[in-house]
Amino acid sequence: MRGRKELSKSCFDYEMSPVPLSLFDEKGSMRKTDKSQLYKMFTTTLSSRAFFEDSQFVVDGGWLLHSLVWPHSKTYRAIFDMYKKFLVQRFGRSVIIVFDGYEDEHIGVKSYERDRRQERNCGVDVEIEPDNLVPLNQRTFLSNVKNKAQFVYHLGQTHATYEGFSFTVIHAKEDADVEIVRTALKTHNELFRHGKSRVIVVGSDVDLLILLIGLTPTSESMYYYKMDQGGKANQLYDTRDHRHLQPFLLFAHAFACCDTTSCFFGKGKMKLVKLMLQNDSIRALALKFYEPDCLEDELLQCAETITLALYKDKEQSSSLGTFRYNLFSTNLAKAKKETPLECLPPTSPALLQHCKRVYYQIQVWLQHRLDPCLWGWTRQGNILIPIMSEADPAPKELLQEVSCGCQGPCKSKRCNCRKAGLKCTPACKVCRGKSCNNSKRWTATEHHDSETPTTTDACEKDGGQTTVEPDNDDLTEDDETSSSSHDATTDDEEIIEGL
Repeated sequence: MRGRKELSKSCFDYEMSPVPLSLFDEKGSMRKTDKSQLYKMFTTTLSSRAFFEDSQFVVDGGWLLHSLVWPHSKTYRAIFDMYKKFLVQRFGRSVIIVFDGYEDEHIGVKSYERDRRQERNCGVDVEIEPDNLVPLNQRTFLSNVKNKAQFVYHLGQTHATYEGFSFTVIHAKEDADVEIVRTALKTHNELFRHGKSRVIVVGSDVDLLILLIGLTPTSESMYYYKMDQGGKANQLYDTRDHRHLQPFLLFAHAFACCDTTSCFFGKGKMKLVKLMLQNDSIRALALKFYEPDCLEDELLQCAETITLALYKDKEQSSSLGTFRYNLFSTNLAKAKKETPLECLPPTSPALLQHCKRVYYQIQVWLQHRLDPCLWGWTRQGNILIPIMSEADPAPKELLQEVSCGCQGPCKSKRCNCRKAGLKCTPACKVCRGKSCNNSKRWTATEHHDSETPTTTDACEKDGGQTTVEPDNDDLTEDDETSSSSHDATTDDEEIIEGL
């Protein structure tokens, strides 16, 4: 294998890892970023108490559940009354509350995110009777999805009236965010026809503001009222102040990490938004994801160009594999150290599954119905699991070096393939990569709580955002002609060993 240049180059068309580390962590969970940092991108608007009078409020039910601290030794009825009183005092009589849906028969892509967020010390199932005492503390109680579903149901039932005030309660089919924004826009149109006042969405999740900006026509004005706990000042946002972001904001949100998609290791949302603000051609490519009935090949072609721009490919590489090879070999020659695989962009097969999930999510936001199992997801039990890639993790020449002779279903670490983090292949003596539990499509089947990417010598954190040293343009300087020439002829043995 030593000195075989073509083989070393072809390795970079593969992830060379059991999971695509740029999009998933070592345990197979989608990489996530700190979404709250996005608030720095938006500007607030001034308001007065009179501004909120005679306004229609649409409240995020998830935010409402955590907006109050439950006192000890209280009945469920007393807790329900606390929420009613809070709503009346803060928002008056014109309130619509939208809660997440928790129907077992509806399995959507949000089921994966809920499973990922599920706390290890989940509270036990509790049957709710209004006059019974709450047996668990608030956090433990709400960590159990069944408990939360019961609580939301009873809370909605008792919200009908309170001291002469009436509330409207909506249970979303699954994810409340889209339903909140759709309800707000529908209510806005109805009020506008009758010459009435404004609609204000209330919550704390930045996703709501992004969807509100992305889905509100630029000629209209919708408001988002961010209410924080802990004594922080509440802030008001006007969608008209962000009209310049509206054409591409949904894409940027989905492509760089939303609840149902991954972030790129070391590439936060702000980098992608800045790139799109500065580059007209990149913005034009993003519009392809808004089109109905788009072909996978067209989406992948656009996604590859955007990804190469995001990773600052100055040499205009012909493919992601070529860029991955150049970035790895140049860094190895100059810095004499390996570039961690998570710092490289994903391969084309992994990026294809990512951009399919991005496309699916954008189409859902635009109210176009698609089958998630055709767009980057696979069904396992009662949840949907993201497909990481449908390609082998390494070239066949290398995979043939690892095989198993298991007589059973290849379930345990005794299986050589599973122990190496690889799927069984036709080189395996018995299963032939077809008849065992280790030969399924490459999906994210393991989850854990951590959202923090693993850092390495070539990667560092800066201001809450993970950044990668190769992103500083120091690996492709045009003025380093002599050293670049030497870098391009790096011994392929080092590259193979580095992998």
